[in-house]
Amino acid sequence: MAPTRIRLETRLCPQSTSPNQDGAAQPFLRGILTRSLQKAGLSFSEAYQIACEVRDTFDQDENISTKQILDKTSTLLSAQFGPDATHSYITGQRDAAWILVRDTTGYEEWFSRNLHQRRLEICGLHMEEAERLTHKIHDGLLELRQTRIDRDVLRDYTVNVLREEAGDKFADNYTAWHYFLKSGQPLIIMIGGTAGVGKSTLSAEIATLFNITRYQSTDMLREVMRTMVAVQLMPELHESSFNAWKALPAHQEHSPSSKRVIDGYHRQADLVEVAAEAVLQRALRENVSLLLEGVHVRPSLINKIPHDSNAIVTQNLFSGSPTRNSSSVSSKDDQKARRIEERIDIWKVSTPSGSCKKHCLQKRRPPTFRSSLTTILPMLWP
Repeated sequence: MAPTRIRLETRLCPQSTSPNQDGAAQPFLRGILTRSLQKAGLSFSEAYQIACEVRDTFDQDENISTKQILDKTSTLLSAQFGPDATHSYITGQRDAAWILVRDTTGYEEWFSRNLHQRRLEICGLHMEEAERLTHKIHDGLLELRQTRIDRDVLRDYTVNVLREEAGDKFADNYTAWHYFLKSGQPLIIMIGGTAGVGKSTLSAEIATLFNITRYQSTDMLREVMRTMVAVQLMPELHESSFNAWKALPAHQEHSPSSKRVIDGYHRQADLVEVAAEAVLQRALRENVSLLLEGVHVRPSLINKIPHDSNAIVTQNLFSGSPTRNSSSVSSKDDQKARRIEERIDIWKVSTPSGSCKKHCLQKRRPPTFRSSLTTILPMLWP
């Protein structure tokens, strides 16, 4: 049996509106009607039952009008749930629920609350607060009868709400992120640090939040290089970053233990950095955002990027003291004191120097992701 189709004479609900205005028919979908009834205050089971009854009523009709659907639905609602439910449903069909956002080129797309909320989270807001403000902004636009809005106007409206509800800092962050996205520049994020500080966890969160699809670990680059280069040619590459010192020349056997560990780490990082630089250069060449993380990401890696390139953000992850680092790694399988000492040595190499190091040690805690965002965003677009 052919599916029942609706002749688009009037709008059933914003979701079913066709972009064509020539009266073309569309299939009747119970899911769309169910969603509209839920917005009128019905539970899912109640809304679905009404939608099924409407579908059964017109099951033998090949073509029906939207008005027929609206009238039949209103009749069923009035009989089963009273006039208030009917009024809520009819009002929902008359009032716009979706908003079209238009950019400077004339391209239009629907306002996405999920995307808007994500951008507010990027500004440093917590998920609950970002969700609340997104709903406030969306509801405010609906109250103003804004069914179409320019992107710049939406930005200004959002900034005003942020300034009133969250403060100037978050409003400025949103403005900076808006212009950065508008510029079309890629975002290169490099996250370094020793083992056990949460690089992978943080990288997954950032990649999801910023919608970065190119996510590369230096450990994976090292594994690929190991399959291509024999142990005899590059023995440092075939050890872990903490045991690379074992592949150093014999004349360094009598060097202090910490110096050998650091030298071995640097030897391996120098090799992996060649592959990491190739990944970075390709991302810049193709103008795509990239997240690079791993123990081999050192502050010196930023020097491999041309100074006139697009925005680059670096963040070293570390605990505020060696003892805290050692306690974090003790929860893993390797409990040997020697292993912990090696990681402390690598911690000393990975820890930022200068004023940043002094500031972080005084606070006795590492910088959080959200606090870093509020510092980074103004740099993207001053």
